[in-house]
Amino acid sequence: MEERQTNIKVGAGLDESRLNQDFIDFLKKWSMPVLLVILAGSAAMLGLRKWGEYKAGQVDQAFLQLDQAEVSGKPENLLRVAEEHSGQRAIPYLASLQAGDTFLKAARRRIAPGFDLKPDGTPIETEALLSDTQRTEYLGKAGAAYQSVFDRAKGNPDHALHTINALFGIAAVAEAKDDFDGASRAYTDIAARATAAGMPTLAAIADERRTSLTEIQTAPRLYAASE
Repeated sequence: MEERQTNIKVGAGLDESRLNQDFIDFLKKWSMPVLLVILAGSAAMLGLRKWGEYKAGQVDQAFLQLDQAEVSGKPENLLRVAEEHSGQRAIPYLASLQAGDTFLKAARRRIAPGFDLKPDGTPIETEALLSDTQRTEYLGKAGAAYQSVFDRAKGNPDHALHTINALFGIAAVAEAKDDFDGASRAYTDIAARATAAGMPTLAAIADERRTSLTEIQTAPRLYAASE
């Protein structure tokens, strides 16, 4: 007992009290800034999570609108989706390419999109038939839709396939206009880009279509039923 007492340091209680007071002073000085930092970090994490959920919702909404526009069969709806969702992944490319395909198909058939057809393929409404002027306008709109995709995607290797699809559309429009030199240039560009992107099948298709342009120019004319 006496030995234990002799080992007790004189003033140890004062030292302990001083240490406790220093700790209390430290907490008073730094607890609020540290708490604010923790709260700011938590708020930032929550904000990032909410932002991610918001962006994911936007993408889902964009794809839903794209699907609805495709079902409508109206290229104007597709172009609207491309414009309204210009920053949503591949949405603007897909919508514009689909719009171009719809315009091009209508020009080839000489029937405006969105009209019901009879069993023989002729439209029920006579106003669905496209005049030469309207056909030219549709080809122009198809070309513009394809060109918009090409201009936007051509410098991005992640969108090489969209670039190539746009060029196929541009070539098809050129063929429909009897611009075989323009079609040949597009197919040559496709072959080069597809080869560089590691898409040999598309390059081969482009080469084959370029070679077949001579046959297309000499193909017999298809007459309308009225003729």
